[in-house]
Amino acid sequence: MSFVPAGFGRNPAWGNDGGAPPTTDNQQATANLGYIFDPMAPYYYFVAPHPPYGNLVPLNNPRTPEPPSDALLAGVVFKNPSGGIGCEPGYEYVFPTDHANIWVFRTGNNRPWNYAANTPMPEFFKLHVATILPLGELLHKLGGDNPNPKKIHATECFQGTNGRWYKGQTYSGNDDEKMKSAVEKLGWDKTRTGLPTGKPVVYLYVSNS
Repeated sequence: MSFVPAGFGRNPAWGNDGGAPPTTDNQQATANLGYIFDPMAPYYYFVAPHPPYGNLVPLNNPRTPEPPSDALLAGVVFKNPSGGIGCEPGYEYVFPTDHANIWVFRTGNNRPWNYAANTPMPEFFKLHVATILPLGELLHKLGGDNPNPKKIHATECFQGTNGRWYKGQTYSGNDDEKMKSAVEKLGWDKTRTGLPTGKPVVYLYVSNS
């Protein structure tokens, strides 16, 4: 016989039974002593950070600036056939294999070889230049755009032990043969790295007047 607390018993074989409820003599008479083991702690769940963090689409982030349309040196930006800056959508750029490290003086009209000894190191544009680039194109990208090519000059400089700069070979914009030559033909090749295993970088002063 089984008992249901609705006030009547039920025998699973013979149906309802109106007998008394089952005895409780064997039930524990003391307070509940609890579990032998603590129940499992609840799982910690990941709290999503506030936007704009943790989102698939960035929200409220500062706008990424547009690439420079022109810089202090026009040659350091890539203008695509459509007139924009950088590669067109879906395109990648294939870089030349060999480059020379060329440091271009940022001294304005002050010729480095006119500086006194132990003058502090001037500022430079530090460039990786493809060794197959013609000298004339390089000078144009470095600001040598005077309509009179005789006024465009590029002078390689060398630094002495006393910190003084010395004038080396000068190339003029009206020297058509040199302007068509790749810079590696002038000795500005991939060995001009400035590293202990290579040759010194190329120090170049460009004048446009």
